[in-house]
Amino acid sequence: MALFWRNHHYSPMDSDVYIDPKEQGKLPYDTLQLILKSYQNASYVLNRKGNIIAFNQRLVDFLHYKPKEFFTCFSKLVVEPDVQRVEKYFEKAMEGELQSFRAALKKKDGETVNIQMLEIPIMLNDENAILTVLKEGDEALEEFNITQELAKEFDHLQKLGHFGLVEFDPSKDEYYWSDYVYHLLGITSNDPQPKLTLPLFLKFIHPEDRSTFKQLYEGLVEKGESFSLTFRIIRRDGTERVIHGQAVTKEVVNGQPSKLLGIILDITEKKEAENRLIELTNRFLSIANEIDAVIWSLDPICNKVLYCSNSVKKILGVDVDFFMKVPSYWKICFHPEDMDKLENALNLLKEGTPLIDEYRMIRPDGEVIWTKVQMIPTINEFGEMIRLDSMIIDITEAKQYELKLQQMAHYDPLTSLPNGYSLSNDFPKWIDSAHLHQDMFAVFSIGIDRIKKINNTLGHLAGDAVIKQTAERIQKIVCDYGSIYRIGGDEFIALVKIDQDIESYIQLAQDILDYVKAPLEIDQYEVYVTTSIGISFYPTEGITSDILLQCANAALYRAKKLGKNNYQIYTKSMNIMTLKDYYIEKELRKALENHQLYMEYQPRIDVKAKQVIGAEALLRWKHPEWGDVSPADFIPLAEEEELINQISDWVLESVCSQIRKWMDDGLQFQFISVNISPKRLLKKGFYDFLVKTTTEKKIPPNLLEIEITESSLLIMDDYVQEQIVKIRDLGVRIALDDFGTSYTSINNIKNFPIDVLKIDKSFIQNIDKDHTDRIITQSLIQMAKGLNLRVVAEGVETQVQLNYLENYQCDEIQGFIYSPSVTDQKIEQLFVKRNMTPQQSAPSMQSEKRKYFRINFPNPLLSNITITSIQNKQIKIGKTEVAVLNIGGGGLSFVSHLRLPSNDKIVYQFETELMGEKMVLQGTIVWGKEVKPNIYQYGLKFIVSEHEREKLISLLNMVQIHLRKKRIIRGANFISDDPIQFIEKTFL
Repeated sequence: MALFWRNHHYSPMDSDVYIDPKEQGKLPYDTLQLILKSYQNASYVLNRKGNIIAFNQRLVDFLHYKPKEFFTCFSKLVVEPDVQRVEKYFEKAMEGELQSFRAALKKKDGETVNIQMLEIPIMLNDENAILTVLKEGDEALEEFNITQELAKEFDHLQKLGHFGLVEFDPSKDEYYWSDYVYHLLGITSNDPQPKLTLPLFLKFIHPEDRSTFKQLYEGLVEKGESFSLTFRIIRRDGTERVIHGQAVTKEVVNGQPSKLLGIILDITEKKEAENRLIELTNRFLSIANEIDAVIWSLDPICNKVLYCSNSVKKILGVDVDFFMKVPSYWKICFHPEDMDKLENALNLLKEGTPLIDEYRMIRPDGEVIWTKVQMIPTINEFGEMIRLDSMIIDITEAKQYELKLQQMAHYDPLTSLPNGYSLSNDFPKWIDSAHLHQDMFAVFSIGIDRIKKINNTLGHLAGDAVIKQTAERIQKIVCDYGSIYRIGGDEFIALVKIDQDIESYIQLAQDILDYVKAPLEIDQYEVYVTTSIGISFYPTEGITSDILLQCANAALYRAKKLGKNNYQIYTKSMNIMTLKDYYIEKELRKALENHQLYMEYQPRIDVKAKQVIGAEALLRWKHPEWGDVSPADFIPLAEEEELINQISDWVLESVCSQIRKWMDDGLQFQFISVNISPKRLLKKGFYDFLVKTTTEKKIPPNLLEIEITESSLLIMDDYVQEQIVKIRDLGVRIALDDFGTSYTSINNIKNFPIDVLKIDKSFIQNIDKDHTDRIITQSLIQMAKGLNLRVVAEGVETQVQLNYLENYQCDEIQGFIYSPSVTDQKIEQLFVKRNMTPQQSAPSMQSEKRKYFRINFPNPLLSNITITSIQNKQIKIGKTEVAVLNIGGGGLSFVSHLRLPSNDKIVYQFETELMGEKMVLQGTIVWGKEVKPNIYQYGLKFIVSEHEREKLISLLNMVQIHLRKKRIIRGANFISDDPIQFIEKTFL
């Protein structure tokens, strides 16, 4: 609520003076009291902004507004047609010129009143101000009763207001000079010439300004021409002051001016301030006009643009004059789509909150530009915005670059489809919407088949063209039902919603398959491609994006395994092995660069000497989640993904480096055998790479043995055979691996340059049980010896198998009977030890001390195993059968064909039945061992609450009692075979 000063101490006529509360302490209160009470007319004082800062009671009585309603811009009191003219008079008065004019004002009740206005420039606290006196009627300025008596009353006001009054009659040569004029000139009562005359006053005027003053004065006396002049005076004490004078004719007799009235103001400080202000303003304008931004100010009360910089032409496309004449243009040029945001911002501006935001603006030529707009409001004591300062910067180029970066961040540059980042943003919205409306939707994981073959045959540019055109085809099918995202080289994800009928989704998948397989024209070639699709459904397969993607990807993997160019809907039969295969395929490329590949070594034993004479280097992959991944799981994939050459070279370099280290350590061995992919041999340059590596590592070539598979002989051409001859001539031994598994003729073996023949373990495994296998094995050994080849038997596990091979005079043994593959540190120990003895023939199961008792079952208990989470991410896959050996309160032990990692971030779930009760147990694998090739035993630690543990122990106590009393344990699915036989029959 506005507060007003009402003071009666200076009210001889019982009139009040009102002063703007926000000016408290800033204005000379007593001066304003004297000035406003000196007039019988309605009066008010204006500041530089044209706002009324003080007025008398007579103004209230005259126009009938409430006092607080006057503290506003004075032009709001003026009737619209007169506003512009009145503002011009105000500007002249503010420059120091006395103004007299007529105008129409609005009373509170809407009545219009014609008045005469006198605007007198005054100074308040060294600030320019205007005293305005109103008189109703049609009288001219001369009708204002400014008499000598009133002028005397002004003496007090002049001393405070810094202006003086002069009245003189040229016909009588009579002058009245107010006291302030004497004070201004420095004339005191002790002055030798204390009475001021016109000639004396002229002597005080600066010589350079004197003639101009005299000329204007003579025009006033002779012709009645009023004048206004700024001139300098030199006071008695020699100081210089700047004066503004104005004179008018007061009375005319017989056509001649008889009385003249003049006002002079000391504007020295004002002029100095103006000069400083001009200097600062010029400096500001220079800077503002050089800055590449529109700087402008608005008086929102008067709706007037106070200033605008020259950059408005460059940025907004309009001239400065136009911008200032059309105060609303700044708002008009905002883009229509941004107007709501602007209106919200303007509401905050009115509350005093500064604004900084980005908006689009439209130039007159229609060009849309991006701008950064900063607006700073000024709010008065009444909560009104009285000024708005703003800066507009053209950020179109930066915005276009930002949009380009956003495009790059959210969209695939090749296909222009949204990418994986966009998918991660959109997927939660699909889930939230489906949850809200109780709907379903499908996730399609789409892969382009054999794109790598196209890259290798036609080049990567052609491969990119295939991906782009295929993406366009998929997009054309999917666009009416959802969105498609490119998340990898040949991989896409589509989120689609049709209806509740799964058949509709199946038809959509078939439409994609059919449309994509039509021939593409790439560089004048007809190229045929197909796609594979995996499908999962929300909420059937899961309610999180991670699970839905995992299920769709698992289904895609299955589609590819089933021959490609088909779709597969996720089912629970896609189990741990499917999930593991998917992870392996997805992350194989990272294995080498992340240093996850490493070498192990399996010793080869001389049968006669029972000594370690060498070892086979075996590639291993330490997956961060799946632990040790078998080469059988990832080598075929590496060959399909064209990674095998890079991996083969890395293996050769690693083995050569290890050989060099062992040589430096003085270890004795005859050879280290390395497996080389046939694809690497087929690629030119392997021989040169071998020579380069052995030379750099400084190792003799005869310490290397290269193994090639028997099946590779079928694809060897003359070039490869020549390379192998050169390799053998270098001193490197050549071994034929997996012999007996393919259809190689004896003639091929005879003509091929090999030194060692390795009999495949499939013949060795049943040598003690199968007469045919014994005959074949014996014949292979005799044939090899007849060809002067050294014979190695692989996969030897039992003493009986070893005895047969010794009787057949096999040269070397490699297998679990002596040692599985071991680390480089362990093989070093075996090289030092040299002598080897056969290990226990039968595989043994792990056993260790535990906190809780365990029940060892007489026969393994059949259980289903699945994975529920990896790295705290929920997983939904099918189940796989395993054989549980024992269960206790803390965990269980089981046997499986799966190679699983010991990783506390992978949570497994077991489902089985015991004593008729269904058991669901979760835990993590804490240890594992290979008890036989491709058969593994694991120990699982439960993740259960104490209540669940107590319930489990109670059930196990009942089982223990039944076992002691040799009772049949009913309600349990026990396996009749031993665990290893069960795994071999079921999975291997």
